[in-house]
Amino acid sequence: PSVFTSVFATMVMFSPFFFLDGVMGEMFWDMALVVVACLGISLLDAAFFLPSHLAHSKAFEPKPKNKLRVFTEKLIEKINNSNAPLAVKLEDGSVVTLSKNAKLSYPRHFEPNKRQVILSGEAFFEITKNPQKPFFVYSNEVITKVLGTSFTIQAFEDSQEVIVSVKTGRVSVFHQSKVTFADPEEEALIITPNQQIVFSRKDELLTKSLIDNPILIKDLSQLTKTSFEDIPVSEVFKAIEQAYGVHIIYDADQLSHCIITTTLANESLYSKLDIICKTIGASYKIVDAQIVIQSTGCD
Repeated sequence: PSVFTSVFATMVMFSPFFFLDGVMGEMFWDMALVVVACLGISLLDAAFFLPSHLAHSKAFEPKPKNKLRVFTEKLIEKINNSNAPLAVKLEDGSVVTLSKNAKLSYPRHFEPNKRQVILSGEAFFEITKNPQKPFFVYSNEVITKVLGTSFTIQAFEDSQEVIVSVKTGRVSVFHQSKVTFADPEEEALIITPNQQIVFSRKDELLTKSLIDNPILIKDLSQLTKTSFEDIPVSEVFKAIEQAYGVHIIYDADQLSHCIITTTLANESLYSKLDIICKTIGASYKIVDAQIVIQSTGCD
């Protein structure tokens, strides 16, 4: 309104000159055009700059969702200054084993609806199961959420990576950025035994893969069969999936004529795969924590 008032006042002020002609009239109208142009710019500024300014003002900023890491009491700190592992037992019975120089910060009493701790360094977690009270581990920019499982986190302050690997159960891993308005858990990756998440602190990316040396999650003696004679290779792959908890992808039709005789012994997972693939003339690669068999089939 103040801009329009200024325009009206200006017109009234110059009204005596409206009917001038000649040089004086031309001078008046040139001056009038300049004034109107200036007022027009002010009007545009008011129309566009003010709403933009308000939109970026503090009162108009979108409110981020509540951060998970909210502690209502002073934290206890445990630091492992020795070469031997240090076991820390928490209120709920969970045990965190700290490697050398690792630090764990945790409350004496957990909140009613969640359990939260902070880790710096490397530690192995054995979490007491409680579906109504999820367990959160904050390690640098990474959050690991579990209901009850065992896993390892490597989160050194001077390292460019944070690594989370699972021994039993399953965990959800997601990135907590310094400024975020979305729920970071919506972008979480789920990992199960023998899988890991590697978070690049430089690129802020989560990558899912198999651990370097996958271990048996089911003893070979528990398998229905460990010795195979003249049997389709797909049956062997199924046994390996059960033993290691991994997913093997292959074209069943292409491998239907691949017959193999072998025994699953104490070799590593990758040694087993090397032997099998060499036997049937195939190869394999690891993609997104899955084993992909590449083959043109058998005669």
